[in-house]
Amino acid sequence: MATKFSSQLIQERFYAKEEIETILSEATETIRRNGDKSFLELTNLMVEDALIEFKKLNNKGYSVPVPGMIVGLNVNDSNIKIITGNQDCYGKELTEDSLFDIASMTKLYTGVISYHLMAEGYYNLDTKVIDICPEFTNVGDLTIADLMKFHASYQTDGRIDAVQTTTEAKERLYTIVIKGKNYEYNDFHTMILKEVAEKITGKTYEQLLVQYIIKPLDLKNTYVTIPDNKKYWITGTANQKIYLPNDSKAVILGSGGHAGIFVSNDDIIQFSKNLLTNSVLLNSKYAKNLVVHSDCLDAKGNLVLHRGMYGSTYVNHSLGLDKTFLDKTFFSNAFAYQGSTRTQGVAFHYSVDNQNFSGAATILQNPASTDFELAKNFQEETNIRRLEEGKPPIQVVKEYSFINDSNQKVDAKLIDGRTFVSVGSLDRLNKAIASSLLKISFLSYVSTHYEPNYSETIDQKIRIR
Repeated sequence: MATKFSSQLIQERFYAKEEIETILSEATETIRRNGDKSFLELTNLMVEDALIEFKKLNNKGYSVPVPGMIVGLNVNDSNIKIITGNQDCYGKELTEDSLFDIASMTKLYTGVISYHLMAEGYYNLDTKVIDICPEFTNVGDLTIADLMKFHASYQTDGRIDAVQTTTEAKERLYTIVIKGKNYEYNDFHTMILKEVAEKITGKTYEQLLVQYIIKPLDLKNTYVTIPDNKKYWITGTANQKIYLPNDSKAVILGSGGHAGIFVSNDDIIQFSKNLLTNSVLLNSKYAKNLVVHSDCLDAKGNLVLHRGMYGSTYVNHSLGLDKTFLDKTFFSNAFAYQGSTRTQGVAFHYSVDNQNFSGAATILQNPASTDFELAKNFQEETNIRRLEEGKPPIQVVKEYSFINDSNQKVDAKLIDGRTFVSVGSLDRLNKAIASSLLKISFLSYVSTHYEPNYSETIDQKIRIR
């Protein structure tokens, strides 16, 4: 049965043949040895790979402590959460209701809003930004397509987050000029998309998020502005005490389109998996842009094969985690997206023998909720060493103030967790997640093969102390 299940997967990803066969062989042996176990017990055995790597990562000694972490695994009706640690360095326990600052994962939400506006005829891919937002006086023939594909590099008249007021920040955003027409991942594409969406609809970004994403999916824990009864639950930002995101541009602008959303693990899972299966959330002709590689060239003239046609997603690549955020054993109809706060999500959808498998996964860490003074000390010690090595300094922490639109002074902070939690530190866990999802899918396939009408909903929470 494993051979039949694997044949279609291997045909699409011949470069991962041995790895896929090994994973399914392990799953088959687990089922054979545990024939007396329930579906829930077998599912728990199938996630053992992810659980082992989760524990290793949890015990990893980062240079600055990371308060907590959640890993979410979902295949069809099987939903598993592995949780450890706290929301901050002061002992607030991390839970499934915790609201993570997802940073650049926000870019995908902005893209979905934009696809809806295209479907409703507000604009199309050829529409020029300047025709909707004449405030952007220096963008020339920049189009919606350029923004959606991340097909431009930009420059503003100084840093947006180096101003004294929200008004000045917006004025500086409008000074943006195009440096080149090539693929470049940056914040400006979705910052401009957000401005375009608000201008043409007359609605705020938050209102559009509710209309096109939160209400259709009945999401309970997705916010731009945190309501009073949810403020206790935010994590992943150095600004927990003032209930604002970690990204300084999103803080000063109020909401940026590129960052600034707070979301729980379950809401990320629901949003991610529905993107490939729910036409109410995203029309299928647009959904394919999340999983098909970009047709843009980078600055060196190379085709961008690890990014999606919507420029913020990562797609399958034969080099796997060396090039993208998807292990090479991952399902071909899949994508990943991530944020600088060390949050990431993946989603997939495929069929074997007319049986559909759709799901998602998350890795949610919160390094920006660590102790600010510890992070500051790490910055000082690191830069002393870098100076001795003849290297430029790095910025781990930042403190700044500005006047918002309500004429109130805001004192804010930033902790860049990327400086002490490297992307590569998650590779083994990402690989284990891909293995666990494939094993859960195979278990579901086997179960329905022997009992065609079999169905069981699993909502399992595993806490690691």
